[in-house]
Amino acid sequence: MAPLESVGSILSRKESDHWWSAVLRGLAGIAPGVLALVQPQIGPLRLLYVMAARTLVTGILDILAAIRLWKGIEGQWLLILGGLAAVLFGLIAFVRSGAGALAISEVIASYALFVGGILIVLAFRMCGWGKQLEKLGAR
Repeated sequence: MAPLESVGSILSRKESDHWWSAVLRGLAGIAPGVLALVQPQIGPLRLLYVMAARTLVTGILDILAAIRLWKGIEGQWLLILGGLAAVLFGLIAFVRSGAGALAISEVIASYALFVGGILIVLAFRMCGWGKQLEKLGAR
């Protein structure tokens, strides 16, 4: 999804002033995969650092997006909650990285389940956002 998000944002940059955040989010999503493919010998600890950095970046971008949409969209608190969870996970992964990815696998699994659930709920809530965004002039 990250490559498509970045390409789509670049193509629609004339329609939105905030296209750069989706490009940055896409690049943050691509980085761990590229690093693992290009340098598979880097080891799980460095890959954990990259994943932690990615979640920090995407969490902050989610929070900023929710703040930007605060007045026009209902349910933006879900985006903030997911962003806060991502930032918290990123910080925990950095702090506890000495234990390694296997040792914090419960944290990784909890984050994935929590944020995945939030994104599913958010997806269903977004079905009605199209008309609200048109009123705001965001589309």
